[in-house]
Amino acid sequence: MKLLIVTNLYPLPWEPNRATFNKQQFDRLAERHELTLIVPIAWPEYLRKRAQISSYSASTKYTVKYICYWYTPKLFQQHFGHFMFWSVLKGARELISFSDFDAVLGSWAHPDGFVAQKLSYRLKLPYFIKVHGSDINVLTEDKNRNKQIQQVCKGATHIFTPSDALRLKVCGLGVEKSKVTRVYNGVDNKLFYPEEIASNPYFLFVGNLKKDKGVLDLLDAYDGYVKSGGSKLLKFIGDGAMSPVLAERVAAYGLEAKVSMLGALKHADTAKYIRQSGLLILPSYHEGVPNVLLEAANCGVPVVSTRVGGIPEVVKDGVSGILIEAGDCEALTKAMVDFDLNTACWNREVIKAHGNLFSWPKNVNEIDQIICKAVQGSSDA
Repeated sequence: MKLLIVTNLYPLPWEPNRATFNKQQFDRLAERHELTLIVPIAWPEYLRKRAQISSYSASTKYTVKYICYWYTPKLFQQHFGHFMFWSVLKGARELISFSDFDAVLGSWAHPDGFVAQKLSYRLKLPYFIKVHGSDINVLTEDKNRNKQIQQVCKGATHIFTPSDALRLKVCGLGVEKSKVTRVYNGVDNKLFYPEEIASNPYFLFVGNLKKDKGVLDLLDAYDGYVKSGGSKLLKFIGDGAMSPVLAERVAAYGLEAKVSMLGALKHADTAKYIRQSGLLILPSYHEGVPNVLLEAANCGVPVVSTRVGGIPEVVKDGVSGILIEAGDCEALTKAMVDFDLNTACWNREVIKAHGNLFSWPKNVNEIDQIICKAVQGSSDA
């Protein structure tokens, strides 16, 4: 089967850790089928980085085509789908016109899913949508984009969601329940596995340094933990808009000796930090199912996270981690203090067994079966 995929969620030459979960999934799908990826890049970034793009060769078994996504920043967001579709036709016309595809997959509801829909109509093929979290939880709050996302989801042959919470939200858009399947992401077992606990394990955050990831809450809560006599260090892995704000606040709290800002790291290096951490903390305000929580579980590392999105589905409160309400800094401080007092109570073997539930082979099997069955049915019709 030949599968055409449109997604902005894929590693970039200058951002190799971007959406590694998608790459891991597509790498495994490519072992079964012939994939072609179209990766739109916003034009300001594309123009700044085009020298890197033109000289870059993705080390994959499938075709990856980076194209320039032309749009009007902050204006006419209701037309972003049309802008991306036009950009894809302009940037990948030959690839689309002379390839005999069997199906189209859009990974991100809008505008990527909109483009997948338009391409499927143009090529007379079934299309599938893979949603992630904010594309449904946040983008649907915009009236115009909500309408387009509904249209895209209702017209799709099938939709894949990473959690039951997101599946219910998609169904709430008016999509038939039988067309929506929850498929949990997997974990790379070669990178994420238990290691011997360090003598003084640290607290760890991994993700985009954005306000809605709760990074400022985490630092405020950690300051309370230190003031209560806590001695564990805190490390941040990732980049983002809040990076300078965090650095300023660390200095204001006098925590320079206790808080490390490590920036964006290679996936393998991030895995090493997770394996050696005592507690992974992700106090997000919005999420689908963050893969870092699955990775921590596979390492036998307990987590503290929030009761949002699909997180309560993959974190067993009191078994593989602690769940708190988003924005509750006092509860977050208490969770860190409690971890200090009860470190030995966390059974890493039990946490690892929970992490084993999340498998890429299982994930790809489920998606593959649904797409193949639908494509076969389409060709028989």
